[in-house]
Amino acid sequence: MVLPVYSSGSAFKTPEDRRAGLLGLVFSLVTFDKMMAGLFGAPERRIDIEFFDAGGTTPAGPPLFRTGPSIGDLATTTHRMAGPQLTARDTVTLVGHEFTLHAQTTPAFDALFPPWIPWIRLMGTMVMTFLLAGVLWQQVTLRRRAEQLAQRMGAEVEKLGLVAQETTNAVLLMDTQRHITWVNSGFERLAGLKAAAVVGRRPVEIGLTRNLTPETVERLSTALVAGRAIQEDLLITRGNGEERWVEFQFQPLQDVDGSLQGFLGLAIDVTERRQTQGLLEAALRDKEMLLLALDLHSLVSITDTSGRITLVNDRFCRTSGCSRDELLGQSHSLISSGQQADGFWAAMWQRIEAGDVWHGEVCDRAKDGTLFWADTVIAPFRGTDGQIEKYVCIRNDVTARHQAENRAAQQEQLLRGAIDTIDEAFVLFDAEDRMVYCIDRYRQVYATSADLMVPGATFEYLARERAARGQYLAASAGKKPGWPNAWQSTSAATAH
Repeated sequence: MVLPVYSSGSAFKTPEDRRAGLLGLVFSLVTFDKMMAGLFGAPERRIDIEFFDAGGTTPAGPPLFRTGPSIGDLATTTHRMAGPQLTARDTVTLVGHEFTLHAQTTPAFDALFPPWIPWIRLMGTMVMTFLLAGVLWQQVTLRRRAEQLAQRMGAEVEKLGLVAQETTNAVLLMDTQRHITWVNSGFERLAGLKAAAVVGRRPVEIGLTRNLTPETVERLSTALVAGRAIQEDLLITRGNGEERWVEFQFQPLQDVDGSLQGFLGLAIDVTERRQTQGLLEAALRDKEMLLLALDLHSLVSITDTSGRITLVNDRFCRTSGCSRDELLGQSHSLISSGQQADGFWAAMWQRIEAGDVWHGEVCDRAKDGTLFWADTVIAPFRGTDGQIEKYVCIRNDVTARHQAENRAAQQEQLLRGAIDTIDEAFVLFDAEDRMVYCIDRYRQVYATSADLMVPGATFEYLARERAARGQYLAASAGKKPGWPNAWQSTSAATAH
């Protein structure tokens, strides 16, 4: 090693300055092997070192220091068939001079770490790299999705806000103290008040709920204080004094932690609906009363399209003498008397199957064999598809009327027989001068008008026709003009 010695105070800015101040050189021999032996001379060293006095990756000449065999030779020895696990070559600068350092692992080091461990480490590193890349990709993807979701949610919120603002229904927001914080135009129309007049105030303070009972107010307040949803139909008073029925729905608004943030209120004007509902309820009451009266007065039965009885009322059972179980599932032929003319029932079925109402009198036979007459109406009922699904039969018992008519006919027959035995001409007119009955003797007396003597012909009509046919010519001799009219009027007044 050679070191320069300079005079004190010399300047060393340029080479000339250094040469001018140089006093001499100090020279010393250094044995590189001995210097390095203490560092790399251990019997079980882990690294072999070669130190060359030259720069570059492939220096020429023997090394200044070597801890073992030549590194180039080691790579080809039989016990190092696979070569060292780690090698390195680099240029280093010491005291302004370049040296080449070549290092590689020794067999002792390689024995501590099997050859496949670095590959495992490499694979582990690759796996960790892929995992890290996957995590990063997932984070990026999740962030992108979150951004897209936020955009969609923002768009949805914007749409919901537009709907809330433009809907015809009333929408309001309240804080936890039930002060109104926002209303839409629908609320302004329904309440008849502007937003500036209601924001910051409670609903009870703006006059809408003046018609509410204390019980209703208490029920609403209890639900809102508890943070529960509630729905009520309330009669409100609008700003102009008009009363309207409104369906209110209040929903609590909560944050992600479940803490109450306020209330959302929806209001729908249901005045027309309640009016219609009132009319329907009244109509239903009337219908129930009508059905009750019908059930008490008439015989009611319902059949399917094939004529099988599906419903009968108590009066039908009492009149027919059959129990409900005996009638259900049967046809009305069960109580048929067989007295209807041929083709009677076929005509009835033809009419109702065409969708028309049938009306007529039917003679049926009760279970005990007695006959009863019923003034009957059969009406087809259609389903939602327009097809007939059932027939409703309403009957009124007219047996007493038929019995009275039969008795009257019998009495008339007896009377006619008695009158026919009279030898005089006999005719009977009612209070309105209509012929009720005349015997043959009367027709013989007035033979010229015998064809006109039918029940219902008036006395005046018969008299005029007789005069026109010359019935009274013989009696008219010596009479004044116009006497037939006067006589007819007088006769008409006294004939009965």
